Amino acid sequence: MKTIERKRYLDTLSVLKDKNLIKVATGVRRCGKSTLMTQFQDLLRKENAKVSILAINMDMPEFRFLAEKNWKEVYDYIIKHLKKNVINYVFIDEVQNVPEFEKILEGLYVHPNIDLYVTGSNAFLLSSELATLLTGRAYEINVLPFSFAEYLEFTGKTTNPDRAFAEYVRIGGFPEAVRLSA
Repeated sequence: MKTIERKRYLDTLSVLKDKNLIKVATGVRRCGKSTLMTQFQDLLRKENAKVSILAINMDMPEFRFLAEKNWKEVYDYIIKHLKKNVINYVFIDEVQNVPEFEKILEGLYVHPNIDLYVTGSNAFLLSSELATLLTGRAYEINVLPFSFAEYLEFTGKTTNPDRAFAEYVRIGGFPEAVRLSA
């Protein structure tokens, strides 16, 4: 599947790497949050082939069983799969699918040797209770659909910018819609 490197977001994640903050990628559904996190995991692997990455996507069938459990069972699953004496990069995609997910975030935040990254929709992750819990503990990265420049990079339609812009306005910047129209 074709993707483009969303450099501004990857640069932000790189700067925040190993900082004692929960990195929270928010945005509307299908704007590219999951792909961004996968690209960042690839970047971590390029830096260190032996890096410890635990990636859980609550939308994937192999992890859906976790989303149906209570927060403590999910937390215990994560702790059980951590490697000792190294930094563990933990990615939880669509974290809002877990009941009381904020308790997981709170527990993992204080756990040593975890660098935590989560994604989710704005409505769930920015609720007042969670916002209060995360104040000073999290950095939000608001992921947007493709800009026009990203649309051009993805489609390669650079010879006729006016026509490409008309298509961009008609199709929009959601990566999957752009992919299907190409």
